[in-house]
Amino acid sequence: MAFLSDMRGSIGSRYLFGTDVNTLPLMEGINTGEDIKDVIWAGGASGSEPYGVRQWNAPFGARLTSISVTMLLPTITPYFPTNQIHGTMNGLRGSAEVEMLMNRPGFCFGQTLATSFAGMFFLIMVVLGNIIYLYERSGRREE
Repeated sequence: MAFLSDMRGSIGSRYLFGTDVNTLPLMEGINTGEDIKDVIWAGGASGSEPYGVRQWNAPFGARLTSISVTMLLPTITPYFPTNQIHGTMNGLRGSAEVEMLMNRPGFCFGQTLATSFAGMFFLIMVVLGNIIYLYERSGRREE
């Protein structure tokens, strides 16, 4: 919280690749967490979205957008109605949806297609297996 309460004071004269952080155009007019309106929280598989809400949304009202793995969607969902998390790009499907919205299908879209076709293949195999099983079973009754 010290960083978000006083960025310039907590940063001091730190350097990023030889550049004083305070001279970056990105830092112009940004002194506290209240100066930042939107935050993209890339939580990954750690389930850290509640920390983002606690650090950014609750004290400063920043809109939080989450990027996380699919299994965390149930953890993130309760934050939507309260507007603590504004949106999510959740897992491979969410990434593929963003690619399609940008009209630039790429790696994630291809992976989603591959996953979908693999699921359809296994479904067909299960159905065929059941048909073969029922056919063989009906042949045994006649003997």
